[in-house]
Amino acid sequence: MAKTDFVMYSTQWCGYCKRLKAMLNADGIMFTEIDLEQDPEA
Repeated sequence: MAKTDFVMYSTQWCGYCKRLKAMLNADGIMFTEIDLEQDPEA
């Protein structure tokens, strides 16, 4: 697993999460995303 700058907990319907993810990707910031609805251990 690659080293990331931080962990982002999100859901598919969260507009703030989508916006943050787009901004992080645009800036080349590495992050691990954990979908709270898809990951039962989250």
